[in-house]
Amino acid sequence: MSSLQPRGIPIVLEGEERHFLFTLNTIDELQDKYDKSMNEIFKELQEEETAAVTLQEIVTVLLNKESEREKRLGGRDIPKITENEVGELIGMDNIGEIVTAVFRAYGYSMPEADENDPNQKSGKQNE
Repeated sequence: MSSLQPRGIPIVLEGEERHFLFTLNTIDELQDKYDKSMNEIFKELQEEETAAVTLQEIVTVLLNKESEREKRLGGRDIPKITENEVGELIGMDNIGEIVTAVFRAYGYSMPEADENDPNQKSGKQNE
């Protein structure tokens, strides 16, 4: 049954495979923290003046939610991590990979578009 559990997008940080997964709880925590929608949060992730702090905060939430899931499911014992520790995990050598994993995890966690959705065919998406 555990193989049916959502795993998220794998990423290797300091030689350890971790998983970014946007659950309802993750999204709720980020929206509460920022008092913004996920679209607005991702816009901040793309703006030069706010990107670094936003990435650090998102990754901290994602890693700590993974820690909570693993503990609840009886998996690996992954200690929680601080924003400062996350900042040490992100360098110029892996920042692109981490940003890509965050975006993939968010897209991966969203429901597939309905083939019959007229907005999908016209290129318009609900915001």
